[in-house]
Formats: sequence, C-alpha cells, structure tokens
Amino acid sequence: MPKETKRKQYRVIELYVSLEPTKPRVWRRLWVSDAISMYLLHEILQVTMGWMHSHLFMFQAPGMTITEPSPDNEWIDNEFKDAHKTRLGSIMRQPGDVVTYEYDFGDSWLHTVRFEREVPEKEVTFRLPRCVGGENACPPEDCGGFDGFEEVKKALAKRRGLQYTEMVNWLDGYYPDYDPREFSKGSVNRILKIGASKYLRVMAKL
Repeated sequence: MPKETKRKQYRVIELYVSLEPTKPRVWRRLWVSDAISMYLLHEILQVTMGWMHSHLFMFQAPGMTITEPSPDNEWIDNEFKDAHKTRLGSIMRQPGDVVTYEYDFGDSWLHTVRFEREVPEKEVTFRLPRCVGGENACPPEDCGGFDGFEEVKKALAKRRGLQYTEMVNWLDGYYPDYDPREFSKGSVNRILKIGASKYLRVMAKL
C-alpha cells in the first residue's frame, strides 16, 4: 500500500484589513496561516498597521467577542472567548467572512478584516506572515480617534504656522517626520520577520 501522506492542517489565507472610516483609506493586505491564534493575529495587525501595542483590543465575530482575558477581570473568561486559545481558522472559515478588530477602546480604532481568498501553495514562496500590499500610515496613537486624526492631517497639510508647529512638536517624540501618506511594505515585512518566532513555533507543531 502506498504510504499515507500527512494531511496539511492549515491553509494560507489572504486578509484585507481596512481602518474605518479613513479617507484616503488606510489598508493592508496580509498572508497568514489560518492555524494561528487570534492573539497572534492581533500582534501581526499591530505591526502591519503601525500601532504600538499600548492599549486593549477585541475581535467581534458573528455571535462572539474575542479578546485577552485579564487576571483583574474574572468575568471576561465567561463572557468572551480567549484570543490565545481561539484559532483564526475557526472564526474565518471561507472567503467573504468578516470580523471587526477594535484597538484602543478610548480612541476606538475599528478595522474591518475580510477573508479574501485561500492562497495556493505554489504562490507561497516566502516566509509568513507577510504583508503583500497597503497604503497610507495609521493614525498616531492617542490622537483622539478618527476626528483627531483628521485634525492631525489638516494641521500637517498647512506646512507652516502655529498649529503646524505645535502638531509637529507633539508628534516628534514618537513619530518624527510623520507623513499620513507614507507606508513601507518592506519595513513592515522586516519587522514581521524579526518577530516571527511565535508564528514559526505554531507552524512547527502542525
């Protein structure tokens, strides 16, 4: 009898991530394994979008909320799914499936995450996770939500004056030379490659 081949226990899927409601749109396209946890997806989104992992987060899927349990809030375990124990593939099963990712409950940055397609194995010629597309910078942390982000862009567009100077000085500590139109896919993938150890440990178990 022919030797039975080990069945692959994961798929590579393409996700389209859009920060709503930004104009021009802040978006990214990612390739990831659907075997990863939702918490690891959260970490990948932090890097890919350009956030600083400074606030709480949650995913909203049909009929459920997924987040990180807190030792200070025992009720979370009963009302929410644990992001560390929930696989992406159990939530996003087929193209067209959508979840909402909310980061920072104060500024409430809402991202739509859409399962676009399953990526054929022959197309995957590089290490995952991978950012394969995107446009525009994410907002600065703690800028006051989408309305605050619009104020940041208006002030920077003036290129001179008191409001422009004050905004540049405020941004300078964490975002020197911040440009809302800037996005570097290469820089994102270099950071993802450096931080890929958790991802690789997941894949090694499959």
